[in-house]
Amino acid sequence: MFCTKCGTKNNDGAKFCIKCGERFNMVVSNKKKDKENLFVSYFKNLFKFVTKPATFLNEKNKLEDTGKSFVYAGISTGMMVVVNILIKLIYAGIYSVKLSTALYKVNFVKYLSFPKLIFLNLSIYAAMIFGIAGILTLAGVIIKKKVKYTKMLSLVSLAIIPYAIGAIIFYTLFSTFSTFLALFAGAIGLIYTLILLVSMINKEFELKDNKKIYVNAIIFIVLSFFIILYVYLVLYKGVSITYKSDLKA
Repeated sequence: MFCTKCGTKNNDGAKFCIKCGERFNMVVSNKKKDKENLFVSYFKNLFKFVTKPATFLNEKNKLEDTGKSFVYAGISTGMMVVVNILIKLIYAGIYSVKLSTALYKVNFVKYLSFPKLIFLNLSIYAAMIFGIAGILTLAGVIIKKKVKYTKMLSLVSLAIIPYAIGAIIFYTLFSTFSTFLALFAGAIGLIYTLILLVSMINKEFELKDNKKIYVNAIIFIVLSFFIILYVYLVLYKGVSITYKSDLKA
């Protein structure tokens, strides 16, 4: 290891520089602490962003860090994939019980195609998070505002969670007994995610007057298109490639 003050090479694990006496064990411990708390910081920032978005956006959260942004995206994607699979299992179990009779037992769970389910959801969720971050970064370039893709990626990874909760969890569970409640829950999650994204855009792009309205409207339309496309593919078309082919027969 090298001293950050004088550049002298020291033995690994040394507490003081052999030349200038600089103490660098605290630097090492802080870096280790940052790595250990990265997972915790995700949920901490998620709670702050969802409950107090304006306050959170005004704070310096170092969300532009490349490692942090990709970890955040990975956590959000992974959580949505796992939750989606669990919900599919619950959904299949509920309908298995509903459609079973004393003479004929139905078991939809055994027909679930987990490789397809994992690959489908992983691809769609990752594409959604990285894609929206890319769209926002491109929008910043177009209107000549300096925004970092990594920071957009971190913020999108956090902002997408309310939609995921509404569309994945509550929509699927409520749809077993009420279409209205299912759509209502999905709409609440979608609207709140869009509110978070709009708040993020206004803060990061520093938009004012008519430009604020135009940019928000365009980005809102683009994001709505991709989110509705997701709903169509996963919630409606997803069932056809979620189950094994022998179920169709």
